[in-house]
Amino acid sequence: MSEIEQFSALVADIYDASLDPSLWTGALEKMCAFVPAAVANIFIQDGVAKRANIGYSFGLEAAWNELYLTKYVKLNPVFPALLFCEVGEIFRSSNLIPAAQLAQTLFYREYLQPQGLGEVVGAVLEKCATSCATFALILTGSLGQVDEKALQRVRLLIPHVQRAVLVGKTVDPPRIPAEAQKAGLSPLTFPELIARQFRLTPTELAVMFTMIEFGGVPEAAKVLGLALPTLETRLLSIFAKTGTKDEADLVRFVAHLANPVAQ
Repeated sequence: MSEIEQFSALVADIYDASLDPSLWTGALEKMCAFVPAAVANIFIQDGVAKRANIGYSFGLEAAWNELYLTKYVKLNPVFPALLFCEVGEIFRSSNLIPAAQLAQTLFYREYLQPQGLGEVVGAVLEKCATSCATFALILTGSLGQVDEKALQRVRLLIPHVQRAVLVGKTVDPPRIPAEAQKAGLSPLTFPELIARQFRLTPTELAVMFTMIEFGGVPEAAKVLGLALPTLETRLLSIFAKTGTKDEADLVRFVAHLANPVAQ
């Protein structure tokens, strides 16, 4: 079978899965063979509550899937940066977080590396105020190393996966208000709203939410793979931009913004 024939058959499988969800696992398996990749999944992750719902997945053992949902969803440093991606735009984990930094995180050392997994590529399919639906492929090998041919194949897949998910509501993606749909826009997520309003960088956003989640600077530095002085410098910048004076004040500040009554 030629590459064109292989891709055409794969596209047909993707749209078949939009009508029959039981076919998604098989379609994801064929996507992995086409790219190639070790893992493929379609999932929703909540940026505030730090929860995930894996709609369909191929390539991960059930135990690793469960570990992500129960533990590593909170340790994934890629997600805060992912919120800045445009819907439908391809992303690479090493373009969101430097490979050298990602290699030092608990998420990589305890979750990706033991499975022989490396770079994550994919796209945000849809997002709303608190979460986003994502299509992700995880490659084998070293972080930061992605074959250009593999990237091109992911680019070819993304629009078809996006349409199929929206047609079939595979993982019950977040609903976009009608007025936003007419304008061709997706509402900003809560972390993204904070980042834009206070001009926080993706790294600063990750530092802020990780520190709040894990209770302090040393813990956040360990999770994010950052040297303690580097994280402290980022934190000082966050204090200056948000008008807060210390860690406790920052926690209160974020809690206030997240409270619908306060707004």
